[in-house]
Amino acid sequence: PGEPFTPLYDKLPPLTPEDTLRFMKAIAPEGSQREFKESGVCEFGLPFESKAHFFVTVFRERGHCALRLRLVPKRPSALDDEDMPPKDGA
Repeated sequence: PGEPFTPLYDKLPPLTPEDTLRFMKAIAPEGSQREFKESGVCEFGLPFESKAHFFVTVFRERGHCALRLRLVPKRPSALDDEDMPPKDGA
């Protein structure tokens, strides 16, 4: 269901190392930026509206900042109110 996946890499210009570092600094919390500077890697979550969030990994590749973003859809909890029996026992 939904629209088919369309890769964007062939439609967008390549990012420079400076672009990637600037993007990381725009989305990463300060603590994650500090962790990346000290260890060369960090991970954090980034909310996307109320529908999902991104799991972000920042690392060094060939001496430059690189990012991997995975979209994690928000799924209803197994204990969602709609799945629970009525409170009055009916």
